[in-house]
Amino acid sequence: MPHPAGMISVDYKKLGKKLEATITLQDGVIGELVWQGKNTMIKSGTNTFNL
Repeated sequence: MPHPAGMISVDYKKLGKKLEATITLQDGVIGELVWQGKNTMIKSGTNTFNL
């Protein structure tokens, strides 16, 4: 996904009954992952979550 600071990438993998999400943000960009009513802050760089 394009962003003024560069591209944001999101990759999902199904691992059995679970889901792994890898989200990469450019330097200086922060974000928030909202999943099943839970909010998690995302920092610059590569972030991996087991959902």
